[in-house]
Amino acid sequence: MSDQTSENPGMGLFYEDRLPLRCTVLDGAPDGARLTRLQEAGEEVLRVLSALDEYYPELTEEHPLIAHELQRFDFKLNLLLDLVSQVLTRHHPLPQPVPVKLGIQGLEWTAASPPPAGAWVELELYLNPKYPTPLMLPAQVQDVRPAPGGALVTATFGTLAESVQNWLEKTIFRHHRRQIALTRRQSGR
Repeated sequence: MSDQTSENPGMGLFYEDRLPLRCTVLDGAPDGARLTRLQEAGEEVLRVLSALDEYYPELTEEHPLIAHELQRFDFKLNLLLDLVSQVLTRHHPLPQPVPVKLGIQGLEWTAASPPPAGAWVELELYLNPKYPTPLMLPAQVQDVRPAPGGALVTATFGTLAESVQNWLEKTIFRHHRRQIALTRRQSGR
């Protein structure tokens, strides 16, 4: 995670990871009805992912018994989510993870079979293995460059609803915070 990159000027914070991604080339920009369905589904996926990430540490100090019970419930719920996601992915396998950089305005990924520059695509990005439902985003391919393992593809999102942009920004920021915390823990600070 970085604040700026020379390859992606203006991208701001981004979510960098290896994630399952499927890219489908479209005949053109998605029409109004399809775009509306993608926006609504995208907002719902991002809301669910946010709920899965919620944590309430302040309860541990004020109410240790309640905090303990919530931790037990959270553990059981996470176990159930893990089991259900394993069953789902056996019957509906996820695409292979690829290196991705997700920003508020677009996505960069490495593709073995890249779409052509200028093409409109529908991206299915799986952000959490516990919730194997893709974030589906319309995008237009801006650049395709040779890279190890195929090509580095840069695409910008079509018009995203403000609510989807806000949830996407929150998701990217949460990932950024977790990366910083992990780095600090690993460096012993």
